Amino acid sequence: MPEIAFVNGRFSPLAEAVVPIEDRGFQFADGVYEVVATYGGRPFALEPHLERLERSMAALNIPLDLRAYGLQTALMDGLARSGFSETLVYIQVTRGVAARRHEFPATPVEPTVVMTFKELYRLPQDLYDRGV
Repeated sequence: MPEIAFVNGRFSPLAEAVVPIEDRGFQFADGVYEVVATYGGRPFALEPHLERLERSMAALNIPLDLRAYGLQTALMDGLARSGFSETLVYIQVTRGVAARRHEFPATPVEPTVVMTFKELYRLPQDLYDRGV
């Protein structure tokens, strides 16, 4: 199965995904991320992960309503598209594209939303039992 990406509403093969060079997440690490793993093919603790992502965005004043955006629906769609039995989903939300200046943009810009879907490989059980 191919690894895939979701960038601002579009799915693509991971190797073809792009984010503009002027994105503040790239320029200044001005963003937040969350990681969701699946167990039995289902996202583990998805609601608490999304709540923590919302708190993180609020702490940085990144204006995005995840529910209105449809992030959970997009995440579930990505899981279906990737087809992995177990998946690791990285969700990143940045302040968005703005001129490279240290201060926050005077007017809000559209946040950038990125998710990547990769196969999740678990460690062998004996490593859990004995330790790494």
